[in-house]
Amino acid sequence: NLVTIYDIGTHNGVYYLAAEYIGGGTLKDRLAEGGLSVAEILDIVTDVAHGLDFAHQKGFVHRDVKPANVLFRLDGRVVLADFGIAKAMDGSNSSTVAGASVGTPDYMSPEQARGEPVDGRSDLYSLGTMLFEMLAGHPPYQAGDPFTVALMHVTHPVPELPEEHQWLQPLIAGLMAKQAAERFNTGAATVDAIQKLVA
Repeated sequence: NLVTIYDIGTHNGVYYLAAEYIGGGTLKDRLAEGGLSVAEILDIVTDVAHGLDFAHQKGFVHRDVKPANVLFRLDGRVVLADFGIAKAMDGSNSSTVAGASVGTPDYMSPEQARGEPVDGRSDLYSLGTMLFEMLAGHPPYQAGDPFTVALMHVTHPVPELPEEHQWLQPLIAGLMAKQAAERFNTGAATVDAIQKLVA
């Protein structure tokens, strides 16, 4: 459930990255079109959780999980793309300035918003914000500027789903807990929670 990278290199002074072609468009596009069923939404979250589980086991945090980075294969399966700001969990990759928050405010974990160190549970928080948006029709926190949105991730309570989706609130709670220690700790644990709720 991750985009395959075939080659990286440089040609005439231009750096390039060659990746597999994923032809089914992005989740951002699908959300704009509307009309995802709950079953489709849970399949998407399951696929992304599997991808994150693999990346985290390899020691990488994505740090920018959002609908524009979720792509559909032509058979409907979902892959996660754009590890452009990914960071090695051991801290060996110092590609970002210490204390700088990186990511997209609508989907940013509280610890990212505070510029603190992140691990895989930060990506799971971002997955929770996408789940909320798919079910509710809008991101969990909305404001006039990105700084306020980032602050809301830190200070506002975990958002409540609309009544018809309340049975999935335990997933939102397990993914979007403000303290990382209170979240599902792996993508696999997220998938288990989804399967139990569906059962």
